[in-house]
Amino acid sequence: MSKRRLSDQFRDQLGSLGESLAKHTRSLESHLERQEYSLLDRQQELEHEQQQLLSAAPDTDDQLQQVLAPFLQGDFKLMTVVELRKFCTSQGLRKVSKLKKPELLKLLQDSQLDPPPLSPEKVIKKLKRAELELIVSYFVSNAL
Repeated sequence: MSKRRLSDQFRDQLGSLGESLAKHTRSLESHLERQEYSLLDRQQELEHEQQQLLSAAPDTDDQLQQVLAPFLQGDFKLMTVVELRKFCTSQGLRKVSKLKKPELLKLLQDSQLDPPPLSPEKVIKKLKRAELELIVSYFVSNAL
């Protein structure tokens, strides 16, 4: 068995380590290029979607106002019986504790009181999914 010099052994090991690092670096560069192309494609998709939302925005204003009108101005029909009773007593109406919802609505209509605006939590609970999507798309298109 021939003995090799220590420097020759280190040179061989460094050479193989260098080759391994070069191979890994090329692989990493290839991966990053693929990620870059993927991100560019996604950016183009998002810009296209943004253009679609912006083109639909004027039509959405009227729909949004129709959807939000009962919530911004208030609507007695969206209130619970307990809330209606509390509102009636706060407005000075008496003997409402045994009334049911239709009777409370009739009493409030006859007294010509304006309904209070609903809290945001209540609005979210009462809105349907399609209405929420309309609201979100409106604000997204206006924010962009």
